[in-house]
This record gives sequence, C-alpha cells and structure tokens, in this order.
Amino acid sequence: MSDPVDSRPASGQPADDAGVNDANVNNAGVKTASPQFGLTSATALIVGSIVGVGIFNLPTSLAVYGPISLVSMALTTVGALALAVLFAALSRRLPADGGPYAYARAAFGNAWGFTNAWSYWITAWAGNAAIAVGWVLYVEHFINTDHNPVFSVLLVLVGLWIPAAINLSGVKNMGMVQVVTTIVKFVVLAFMATVGLFFIKAANYVP
Repeated sequence: MSDPVDSRPASGQPADDAGVNDANVNNAGVKTASPQFGLTSATALIVGSIVGVGIFNLPTSLAVYGPISLVSMALTTVGALALAVLFAALSRRLPADGGPYAYARAAFGNAWGFTNAWSYWITAWAGNAAIAVGWVLYVEHFINTDHNPVFSVLLVLVGLWIPAAINLSGVKNMGMVQVVTTIVKFVVLAFMATVGLFFIKAANYVP
C-alpha cells in the first residue's frame, strides 16, 4: 500500500504556485492572468440588458396618444416590478444556474425548460432589430438627415457590428464597455427626468 501523497506546497514555496486557481498556464508553462468579470461588470451587464433601447424610444412613440401614454407607462412599471419580485422569490426557492430555464425545467420538465431557453435565445438575437431601429432613429437626427436608404443601412450595420466586435475582443473589454454605457444611460435618464420637469405644460394633459 503506497503512502498518501502530500499535496501541500513545500516550505518556502508560494501557496499560489501549487495550483492554477488564480491563473492559467499556457503551453510554455508560463502563468497568465485569468480574465476577470467582477460584480460591477456583471451588474452592469444585467442592468444594460434591462435598460435598453425601448425606454428611449417608447416616449416618442407613445406621445402621439396623449396622456393615456402615462397610464401605459405606469402599468408597464407595475408589470416590471412584479417580474422582479417573482424572480427574486424564485431565486431564493431554487438557487440554480439558468434563470427562467432552470425554473421552467424544475416545474414542468425538460421539454418546457428547453422551449423556454430556446424562446429566450430567439428574443435575444431578434431584439437586435429594435436596437438597430433605435440607433438609426437617434443618429439620423444629426447625420443623414435626408434619410438616404443606403446610408441608413450602413448605420444599421455599424450599430450591430461595433457591439459584436467588442464582445469578440474579450470579456474584460466587454465588461468595461458595459459599465461605461450603463453609467451613460443613467446619466441621460436622470438628466431628462430632472430637466423635463421644467417643461411640463398643463395643455399637454388634455385628451
């Protein structure tokens, strides 16, 4: 019977040299730093996926319907808060990776879990159409004001490929850009919500 192997680092050897928990080792045996995606970047990623182009486009789209648009926005807020409370409760009851997929799978089985994940994936890439429309809608207030269709198509491609290139450049760059864009979103929303108070007119609330 062989003696057990002592896996502890030898005396005088740094503890982190005994494993690769904090680093990756390449083919040459040289340790390289692991890509980091910390709490700040992860939080910005979730916030960025929620605060999207819709919140910037909907006020303009609904303004033509008058004051009733405020009711619709209030109902949407109630629905969003209800979903937030629901997912908070589900995460406590079922602390599993996968989000809606995990919950649907646990409650209704593999088939419904797969359908849920597949549907969510479709909405993720299909939503790029709304992002492209919102991007062009705002950019064309400054350039391509004559709405040349060829240039509009080029703007759409730029709006889609820049985020794709950032994602392909690595997790660290993606996280950094996500933090910056999330801060910019909140600054813009806070500015509009504050300055907009000085432009409220009672005549606008008449149906």
